[in-house]
Amino acid sequence: MFEYCLGFVFDSKIEHVLLLKKTRPAWQKDKYNGVGGKIEEGEAPLAAMVRECREETGLVIERWTLFCLLNDSAGEKIHCFYSITDEIFKATAKTEEVVTFTKLEPLLFMMGK
Repeated sequence: MFEYCLGFVFDSKIEHVLLLKKTRPAWQKDKYNGVGGKIEEGEAPLAAMVRECREETGLVIERWTLFCLLNDSAGEKIHCFYSITDEIFKATAKTEEVVTFTKLEPLLFMMGK
C-alpha cells in the first residue's frame, strides 16, 4: 500500500492556483496537477507535503490544511491539502515539470449559484 500527498497552493485572493505541467509518466505528460508525491515510510503526510512542495517548487510552506483523504480499492491513500500564501509567485521549477499560475474563474458554486 502506498500513500501520497497532493497539494494546491492559492494566492491570498484565491485568484490563482499553482499547478505543475507534468512531463512524466507518459500517461500524465502535458497534464496539470498539484504539487506532491509519495509519502516516505515513517513520514507524516504533512511533513511529506512540506518536503514535496520544497523539492518541486522551492517554496517552503509549512501551513497546509488537509481537506480530503482519498482511498482506493487497492488500499492506496492520497492526502489532499491546500495552502494560501502570496509566496506562490516565487515558485520555480526544481524538476523537469513546468510551474504554472492558473487564473481561477469566480467560484460561484461556493455561493450556491
